[in-house]
Amino acid sequence: MRSIIVGILMMISASSVTAQDQLPLNVEEWQSAVLILQAAKTAIEEKGWQQGATEPTEARCLATAMEDAWLRERKSLVDFEYAKLALDQALDAPDASSLTSTNDPLAVPYWGRYYMYWNDAKGRTEEQVLTALDKAIAYAEGRRQEASELKRSGSDVESFDREMMRSLGFANP
Repeated sequence: MRSIIVGILMMISASSVTAQDQLPLNVEEWQSAVLILQAAKTAIEEKGWQQGATEPTEARCLATAMEDAWLRERKSLVDFEYAKLALDQALDAPDASSLTSTNDPLAVPYWGRYYMYWNDAKGRTEEQVLTALDKAIAYAEGRRQEASELKRSGSDVESFDREMMRSLGFANP
């Protein structure tokens, strides 16, 4: 699938830049993740931080700051997933599927649920939330740099994807 997307993007690109000169797709996603995470941090710094609100408020918790940042930055859902991955790494978050069960009154695997639980934990401080966002920003920036280095070293992303698909049991990727 990724090779199809790469092919389409390369055909759409009407520049004289060769495919070898273009950045791998995830460099841009990691850069967008950095922007989303920075915007989330800015939202908390500017609007204030809240914990445990049950009614709408101007102040932002971690989850609402992330959502606001994504919408304000006008990034794709894929970019948002990269930002969430970076934040999950910073928080050492569990897999989202572990946060719902059949007896769950919400019965919805809400993407921000763990962030709400973490944000609202007794004793949590605004400083801890901002530090977590800083860690996530550093993680996303590191991954962006790593992807850029792989591209410069001539790493073959499509071969990696084919091998990954084979290892997951997909025939003829």
